[in-house]
Parts: sequence; C-alpha cells; structure tokens
Amino acid sequence: QGLSMGLLFVPLSTVSMNSIPRERMGNATSLFSLMRNLGAGVGIAAGARMVSRKTTLHAAILSEQVHPYSDAAPSTFEGMRSLFLSRGTSLSVATQQALASVAGMIHRQAALIAFVEVIQLLGIVFIAVVPLVFFMKRPRTGTPGAGQSAGH
Repeated sequence: QGLSMGLLFVPLSTVSMNSIPRERMGNATSLFSLMRNLGAGVGIAAGARMVSRKTTLHAAILSEQVHPYSDAAPSTFEGMRSLFLSRGTSLSVATQQALASVAGMIHRQAALIAFVEVIQLLGIVFIAVVPLVFFMKRPRTGTPGAGQSAGH
C-alpha cells in the first residue's frame, strides 16, 4: 500500500503543481492536500457505508436460508449446542450460545461477501478511470513554477 500510494500521489501532485508559480506554491500545495484528504475521507466513509449496507443485506439473505428444514442448519446448530453442553453449560444457555454462534457465522459470511463486492466495485472504478491518465498533460521539465512570471 505504501508503494502504491507513492506511485500514485507523487506523479499526481507533480502534474497538478507543474503550472503553479513559485509564489503561489504554498497555497496551492495546501489546497491540494486539503482536497486530497477531503476526498480520502469521503471515499472511506462511502466505502464503509457500502460495506455496512451490503453486510446487512447479505445477512438478511443468508438468514433466510437458516431454518429447521434446511440441509445444514439443524446439524450445525445441534453440533454447536452439543459443544456448549459438553463444556458444562445448561441446556437453555447452550441453546442461546448456539444461536449466537450461528448468528455470528451468518454475520461474518455476510461481511465477507460485502467486502468482496465493494472491492470488486472499487476495482471496476479503478479500471474505468485508468484511461483518464492519457488525458493528463505531461509536466514541463525543470522545477515547478520555473520560468513563469509573478502575475500568471
């Protein structure tokens, strides 16, 4: 991740700061950093929201498949309840613990599916924006802001 961030943000900041005069460079880099951090914050919040919503959706879908007439649910529940009973808990406590364990399994699986879907979506977005690289102007050689007058 560290390598990829360096390979992304160094060229991006070089291209975006290339046409900025030296006397405005401080303000421009501050604004660039603000927008980058704001965009990262919004992106992280949007990703977390998508994962949360998709986890809830998939937990509901998976929960529908867990009923007394399904193939694996009764045997899984009974196996867990037997495990808790073998540890010396009462039948009612073992039943509650088994139900909680099944609910935990459902939630973990739903979260996994949600993460996979969000990562796939981010991969598609990444691939979709790659062609935008070809529309970027190449930075001029030399130092940033070199050869520009103060008024431009």
